[in-house]
Amino acid sequence: MPDIHIIGKGAIGLLYGYYLQPHYAVTLCLRAQLPHSHFNYWRNDECTAFTPKIEDIESQDKIECVIIPTKAFSVLDAFNAIKPRLSKHAVIILSHNGMGSIELIAPLLSGQQQLFFLTTTQAAYKRSQQDVIHTGHGMSNLGAVNAAAKANQAKVFKNLSVAIPDLHLVDNIEQLLWQKLIINVAINPLSAINQVKNGQLTQPKYASQVLHLVHEAYQLALVQGVKIELHKVLYLVYKVMRDTADNFSSMNRDIAAGQPSEIEAICGYIVQLGQQYNLATPYNMDMLKQINHDANAKKSAPDGTLLH
Repeated sequence: MPDIHIIGKGAIGLLYGYYLQPHYAVTLCLRAQLPHSHFNYWRNDECTAFTPKIEDIESQDKIECVIIPTKAFSVLDAFNAIKPRLSKHAVIILSHNGMGSIELIAPLLSGQQQLFFLTTTQAAYKRSQQDVIHTGHGMSNLGAVNAAAKANQAKVFKNLSVAIPDLHLVDNIEQLLWQKLIINVAINPLSAINQVKNGQLTQPKYASQVLHLVHEAYQLALVQGVKIELHKVLYLVYKVMRDTADNFSSMNRDIAAGQPSEIEAICGYIVQLGQQYNLATPYNMDMLKQINHDANAKKSAPDGTLLH
């Protein structure tokens, strides 16, 4: 396995970096220099320092393997920044919430460049620029997207699985992405709008919204040819709520901090597909509007609080 480059310094990217560094040379590709040279991984009040190499994203060094764990709305920009550096057989691994990036990135690759998607239910957040707090272990899944990736998936999986815990190789990444999208549709916007932890969404007062959000996404998954059962995905939604009961969703944190969210790649993706197939998606549309309203209100508030 060649050196592994990771784009950005987000919590999940740093979590991957922490896991990978004992086995591989890890480089963070950033747009700006950092005032520090190391990061701290925290789990159950125990701290472990790790020090990846840091370089400018527009460096001229070749990239053989890169993980892009940025927010969905930043994936294309991040990819374009490192595209001239990619080797002929480069391994490109996308990892984010929501959908839409594969359609943007796949056409930009050469025939031998390999595109993968890595999903994870690991939970982490950054307490500061240096401190990554690991709040929950979870399963990760790696899936090949294009033909070049499928031809080399066993090797890539073998190399990554020695470092990333509970990693699985999946044959049908599209079904897995839809499954995760439906979970995100149910949890992220509701937890952000109501500023509650994931576990609180199991309360009966949210049940109707959860069901309608999931059902809209489920109908579009069927139209896309994805084999999925409504009762099973609803079970998974509530299982994730319970398993991550004490966690805040990433969208919850984004809205609380006045940062851009991935709502366009989650509920926005459902709304866009609904328009394409002439299927109504009023609940996802409502979430899209409310999250965008709250984000704009947060920016407008002089004291940083939400305006309602």
